[in-house]
Amino acid sequence: MTNPGRLGQTSSSTRMSTDEQLMRPLGGSTTVRGRRHVFLWLVLVLLAGVTGCGVATAANPFSSRSSGPREIEIVVESNAFNDVTIWAISQSQRLRLGRVSGMANARFTLDWDHVEQLSLRIDMLAGQSYTTPSVTVSAGERVILRVRDPLTGSIVTRASR
Repeated sequence: MTNPGRLGQTSSSTRMSTDEQLMRPLGGSTTVRGRRHVFLWLVLVLLAGVTGCGVATAANPFSSRSSGPREIEIVVESNAFNDVTIWAISQSQRLRLGRVSGMANARFTLDWDHVEQLSLRIDMLAGQSYTTPSVTVSAGERVILRVRDPLTGSIVTRASR
């Protein structure tokens, strides 16, 4: 609306300052719609992030913690007449696997998630003992120990399962 005395000017009641024009939302209800859009985008981004957390990733082949086998199998074939006790000796531990009767076979499993040297110690019930040469073993392999009399003739080999 124009003042009667001045052409081209609007009345002070309908005129907005430049600051008011910049702060005024476009089209009245855009503030609610704009907030709704921002909220929807925020929800979508959060959902994408949450569902992305459950996606399986490929295993790192250079990681020592892979998803493959995490144990080795030790097979003992005793051709000796006496009972023997078998020990697994690695760089980090010495573990009693168990007893094998004379002229019998036995299987043992051992948690093993790395590549390491392994020796097997054979303790004969009568008192004689022998430690085999080391073999490099990784998870998922089978170690075969053939116990012979005398114990120094015993052989250790490894094979994949």
